[in-house]
Amino acid sequence: MQDFDHLSLQELRRRGSLKWTGKTFENEPLWGAWVAEMDFGTAPAVARCLHRAIDDGFFGYMPPLLANDVQRETGRFLAASYGWQVSAEDVFISSDVLSILRAQVQLATKAGEAVVVPTPAYMPFLTIPTQAGRDLIEVKSRYYQGRWELDFAALENALSQEKAKLLVLCNPWNPTGRVLSEAELRKVGQLALAHKVTVFADEIHAPLVLTDKARHIPFASLDPDFSQITVTAHAASKGWNLAGLHCAQMILPPSPLRDRFEESGLTTQLAMGATPLGALATRAAYQEGGAWLQEIKAYIRENLACSRDLALQIAPQLQIPEVEGTYLSLWDASSYGENPVKIAEEKARVGVNGGEILGSGYPGLLRLNAATPRYLFLEMTRRLASALREAEND
Repeated sequence: MQDFDHLSLQELRRRGSLKWTGKTFENEPLWGAWVAEMDFGTAPAVARCLHRAIDDGFFGYMPPLLANDVQRETGRFLAASYGWQVSAEDVFISSDVLSILRAQVQLATKAGEAVVVPTPAYMPFLTIPTQAGRDLIEVKSRYYQGRWELDFAALENALSQEKAKLLVLCNPWNPTGRVLSEAELRKVGQLALAHKVTVFADEIHAPLVLTDKARHIPFASLDPDFSQITVTAHAASKGWNLAGLHCAQMILPPSPLRDRFEESGLTTQLAMGATPLGALATRAAYQEGGAWLQEIKAYIRENLACSRDLALQIAPQLQIPEVEGTYLSLWDASSYGENPVKIAEEKARVGVNGGEILGSGYPGLLRLNAATPRYLFLEMTRRLASALREAEND
């Protein structure tokens, strides 16, 4: 069993990660609850392979056999984990998930056309389309009976617009913590097909489904017609904390969409961004990292449950849905003032992501990262909930 509690605040700051040093107030670093990275290193098997690579001086370019291994192991992992049968030839490597999205925006849309994004959303999903000169159509979701749900009427209205050409589907859903059901995914697919919209399926958090009540279903696996219009992005980067090593996977079964990717040279271009160390780590994670992943999920699940209980004891007007997948908790602090981010960062000294960057109309939301030692996460929870409650009384 791994000891996930041993890290101190001083050690985390000494390491200098973005999460613990990237936000400051009055020249002091804030407590890190914002960036989606873990504080626990990675699985022992992954660490061993990276140490071995350093000892071997393995710092050159990507060996073809290693890239092939990643393709094969990704297919094996998807089959074993989700029952999705994907051949190695259907897997393409990339530096990261967002590079895959940029490529699909470039390929599937033109200037003046639009990308549809359900919100609350992972922040780059809202900025990448406009940076590429495309329009952005936000589809506001609804909070119903303690959880976030897609608003299918609003989604259909968005997809029916003539300029809508691409839908971003994030599942597990950063930042809401939802794992979408088969029925929900089928509704999405039927709408996309009906309106001739391609889909970017971000499934980077798939290894982090936390509850037995939910299961990850790859969107493209549900229907052969869905697979024809979908680019799926997967990676070991969230489940095994490898984001900085840059090796994501794009799954593209045979289709006209895949033909367009290959003919454009985008598959080759994406592959050039993947790193050999990232490929080594990904292979080790998929082959040998399963036991560690189960341990870390159990630990994060307890972090989230304890934090939610504590926060609601201190500030009972908070709305905090239970997290089905990811290590991200989304608080609705609307009842505690107009600017909860300012309260969090200036009063509680906890760095968070605020709702104003998660989509239009969410000023009261706060996104917190639970992948940190429990005593630190509970202290951040106490500080933040107490500061919000005190602000209500000011």
